[in-house]
Amino acid sequence: MWKVIKEVGIEISKKKIDSLVNIIALALALYYIHVLWLKIILTLFIVFSLYRISQSVMMIQKEKNIPLAVVVYGDETIRDAFIDDCLQEMEKIGFDEASYRSLGIDRDDWCISHPGDLSPNPEEWKRVVREFQRKINLIRAKLKGPEFFHIFLKCRTGLAFGLGAAIGTWHNVVIYQEIDGKFKPVIYLDNKLNHHKTHDIKTHPKSYDFIKFEIPENITSPTLVSLNLSSHGPTEYIIKEAKKRNLSCVIIENTYNNTLSEEDWFKPAQEVASVLLDLLKRAELEIYFSCPNAIAFAIGMALGDQSPAKIFQWFPKDNTYKFVLKLNELE
Repeated sequence: MWKVIKEVGIEISKKKIDSLVNIIALALALYYIHVLWLKIILTLFIVFSLYRISQSVMMIQKEKNIPLAVVVYGDETIRDAFIDDCLQEMEKIGFDEASYRSLGIDRDDWCISHPGDLSPNPEEWKRVVREFQRKINLIRAKLKGPEFFHIFLKCRTGLAFGLGAAIGTWHNVVIYQEIDGKFKPVIYLDNKLNHHKTHDIKTHPKSYDFIKFEIPENITSPTLVSLNLSSHGPTEYIIKEAKKRNLSCVIIENTYNNTLSEEDWFKPAQEVASVLLDLLKRAELEIYFSCPNAIAFAIGMALGDQSPAKIFQWFPKDNTYKFVLKLNELE
């Protein structure tokens, strides 16, 4: 108990001392003011200020749910609509943007936006991943845990793999997927009761219920991997590319017919991650995909930023896949 009181006191001295000094000054002024209506206004202002401070102090110790929103798509109108959608979802779990702002965390700290699209230049993709990691570190430095990051993505799927690898499995996350125009929480990787623990995404499943695959007896390094986890998979492209380069390939296909209920999203991500982690023990990988962003982010978390895996993104204008990120070269 005394430890908690001490920590709260330290936080007040760090972040709220100016506000407390102002309140004390107003209280002293109140003593010398004899105009009734002015006394009432000052009293109400002091009460409100104390209430705001108490809210911030309470947030120091309690569980904190905060969004991490990445929009690398479209113009300002699309970006603003995306942020509004994120805030609507966060308000359902009690997120108050003003309260976090009082702790020194504003919208620019939890949102990454980039106008238009990313070019095939890998440096652009790495720059966004590094900014994402920087914002996580900044938020954690300002807050006293536990933090629960709520991940909202409106970007290329290749970037989702890199963002997941950057955050790894050391943070509590809830991953959202845009379904029928609305964001819904579909994968829980946190330490709350009745949810998957953060490291479960890296564990071997008891059975493979959502994917099917075959691994050649002899594999090359690199090995090409096709993830067919939604419509229009890259299988045909990968088979041709592997044959042309005399490399082995692994085709991972979904058995859920591209349709998942909200409670099922974790399992296919875990199953795919298990296959990829086993392959990485034997070879470097080139990953080509058709995949929802939420699953890509979770797979990236499992692979981490030490995996020698290259991510290839489809660029419709060029009608080809291009290398955009290598997970062990993100820093």
